[in-house]
Amino acid sequence: SSVNTSDLQDEPSPEASLKNFITFVKAYQTQQSTEPKIYIPLIDTEKCTECGECSDACPTAAIREDFTTDATRCIKCCACVKICPAQARGFHTPFARPLSENFSERKSPCWIL
Repeated sequence: SSVNTSDLQDEPSPEASLKNFITFVKAYQTQQSTEPKIYIPLIDTEKCTECGECSDACPTAAIREDFTTDATRCIKCCACVKICPAQARGFHTPFARPLSENFSERKSPCWIL
């Protein structure tokens, strides 16, 4: 049977949430243009067991021998964060809070044809 693609509509994000997030992004861009800050995964040295899983998982070899992250090589994929068995690595980004505050409700799945 055929599918009428006009029936397959994605739910729009709430307008207020979208405006709030756009406002955040504009402020972030302004801040970055005057005082740029590079965000990379960080390590909690008290939790780290130096198992090397993060280093093995890193596709760009950005994890140094002391398990810190080389910002010039890091592509922010968070492979090191996901694989760390001690949960010693984390990626704290200024986008986490505004995304959570404005888009915490899950949208229904949509079809992509």
